[in-house]
Amino acid sequence: MSEIKNIQDKIDGFAQMLVQYEELLAQDPANFSNQLSVNSFKAQISELERELQFEKAKRNKEIVEIRLIGRSADGTLPLEILAKLADGFSGAIINASNFIQFGNKKSKSNSQFINNTVDLRLAGISTGSTRLFVTAKNSPDLFGKSLSEESLSHSFNLLQSNTPEELTESASKIGKESVKKLNKFITAISNADLEVDLNWTTPTNEKMEWKGDKATLLKVAQSLSNIVMNEPEKIAFTGKLVGISLRGTFEIKTDDNKNIKGTYSKDLLETAKTLTIDSNYSGEFEKKVIVNSATGSEQTFYSLISISPQ
Repeated sequence: MSEIKNIQDKIDGFAQMLVQYEELLAQDPANFSNQLSVNSFKAQISELERELQFEKAKRNKEIVEIRLIGRSADGTLPLEILAKLADGFSGAIINASNFIQFGNKKSKSNSQFINNTVDLRLAGISTGSTRLFVTAKNSPDLFGKSLSEESLSHSFNLLQSNTPEELTESASKIGKESVKKLNKFITAISNADLEVDLNWTTPTNEKMEWKGDKATLLKVAQSLSNIVMNEPEKIAFTGKLVGISLRGTFEIKTDDNKNIKGTYSKDLLETAKTLTIDSNYSGEFEKKVIVNSATGSEQTFYSLISISPQ
């Protein structure tokens, strides 16, 4: 087991215990023992997050191998094809990173932050068909989370989706613009009469691989084209916090008795760590409806935009 995975597993374990003791404390706020346990778990998680940041910083870069197979990929590659592939792949990762960090908020400063943080680069081209090596800065934040790692992970999950439901859920995690760019990357490979083998070894030493032969490329391109992501709707709320996770998920029971589960972007992480289970808050959600035009099915996803004590 890698040291990074070992630390992450410990964080996950303590986070689960923290939720349990926060719920107990909410039921009995005067219980001094439960208060000590909550404070202890929070301190241990913070310490492990610093260790995780240190270990990931040592890793420095994520490396993705894009192996292209076909007549036009003989150790070289037509520049026109390379340009389309680069725009599609980099656009998918950069837009996914922006979505993970800021949600649907867009600005010039946000874009500059993402480009500097992820810093995608073509690090080399090798023969044996044509192998492109793309690097991205690991750049872990104070909580040990890396934008490049999360963006790559969600993108691989999207490509590896086996059902329409998996496809829709994965698409919801990287946003509309990232899905479009990933589709452009896949389509450019297919139109050039090429096949592709994507490889990436994660910080936890998991080997991620996706093989796109001609049939798979056409199938995935069609699946991505079928995804229709409507413009999000903003909804104000007041209610009780039922659950909050350091992995970016939340659950709130609103005053009109609806249970809303969803995700929040990384720029709300510090705020999330100050929230208390069973306390009352007000804020704003973003409701996103994603439709699969081929099946007619739709799924609704919620993102937390803002939250503060009532």
